[in-house]
Parts: sequence; C-alpha cells; structure tokens
Amino acid sequence: MEEKLIEDRKLGKRNRKAGLCESELMSLMILFHAGQFNNLKSFYTYYALPHLTDLFPGLPSYNRFVELQPRCAVLFMLFVKMCCLGKSEGINFIDSTHSKFVIQGDSPAQGL
Repeated sequence: MEEKLIEDRKLGKRNRKAGLCESELMSLMILFHAGQFNNLKSFYTYYALPHLTDLFPGLPSYNRFVELQPRCAVLFMLFVKMCCLGKSEGINFIDSTHSKFVIQGDSPAQGL
C-alpha cells in the first residue's frame, strides 16, 4: 500500500476538486451560447468572473474552466439536441460555404 502512495506522488498528479459540478458547468456554457459574446474567453473573464461569483461560488480560473469543459460535453450536446433544436420535417443539412449573389435590380451597372 505504501509503495502505491509513493508511486502516485512521483507522478505529480493531484486529486483536486473541480470547483463546479456538471450542472453549473452546463449553465455557464448555456449562458455563453445564449449571449452576445464572440468567444468563450471574453465571456468568462469579462462577464462570468466579475458578475457571477455570487451565483457560482466555486468559480475557477478561465484555464481551469476550459480543462473542466470536457466533463460535461456529452451532456451539453444531449441538452442541445433534446431542448434547443427544432423538430425535423425531412432532410436537414448545414452548409457553411460562402456564396455571393446579387438580387436583380440592385446592380449598379444595371442603369448604364
């Protein structure tokens, strides 16, 4: 038993608490996606840390929050799938290609 404890100390891994439970992590992720912030870092450092410490008393630093996110990633995806997506009425697809088009009558060369 003692040998195992000594080996664990050599690895340098700590058993620290997360600071936030999965539901609190998901709540912060939902707030981020529902808000007007461009990236997670600005949301967390400029909104969550200064304004939400009374609601989330164990709020960790930004780096630690990013490390904790994978713990609830599957739960978050299930939440989005079950609660936030509309009902499918056929074939759905996502297209992220950029397309330029001109509506007839809006072209400046048309009057020439």
